[in-house]
Amino acid sequence: MLGIEEIVKKYQIRLAGERKIQVDSSISRVPADLYYVKAHMQEIIQFLETESARKIAEEEAKNREKYAALIEKLPVREIKNTTDETKFQELMGKIDHRHFTGAESDGLNLSIQAKNSRIRQEAQKFCSHDDLQIKYEYGYTQDARMRVIRTISCPKCHLCIQDEVSEPIENMWN
Repeated sequence: MLGIEEIVKKYQIRLAGERKIQVDSSISRVPADLYYVKAHMQEIIQFLETESARKIAEEEAKNREKYAALIEKLPVREIKNTTDETKFQELMGKIDHRHFTGAESDGLNLSIQAKNSRIRQEAQKFCSHDDLQIKYEYGYTQDARMRVIRTISCPKCHLCIQDEVSEPIENMWN
C-alpha cells in the first residue's frame, strides 16, 4: 500500500478550499486507493497544509537572502502611543456603518468614509497594537530594479504603514 506522500503525488491531490481536497479522476480506476483517500482524508489535508507552509517558508527565506541588502535600507519604525482601551473602544464605537444607495448617495457615502477615517486615525493613538502584522512583498520595478515593500498593519485599529525601497538607478545598465 502506498503512503500519503505517494498517493498525493500519484493522484495530484491538492487543497480545494476549507478542509476539502481535489483528486485526479483516475483514482476511480483503483478502488483500494479511493477507499484509502476517503479513510485518511484528515491526514492528507494535514500533510498538504504542512507542505504548503514549508514551501512558503522556504520561499520567504530565499527572498530574505536575495533581498537582504534592500531590507537593511528599510527605515526603523517605532510605533509609540498611549494605550487607553476604554478611550479606544469609545472612539471605535462612534464609527458609522451606514451605506446609502441611490442616485445622489455618493456624497453621503464619501462624507461617512471621511468621518470614519478621522475617527480611526484618532483611535490609532490609543490602540495597544498587540497584534501588529508585518508583511514583505518582493518584486521588481517597471525598469527591472529589485524592490521590497514592507507593510505594517494592525487589524484592530486599521493602522497601515507602507515602506518601499528599491535599488538605486545608478546600478542599472544604459
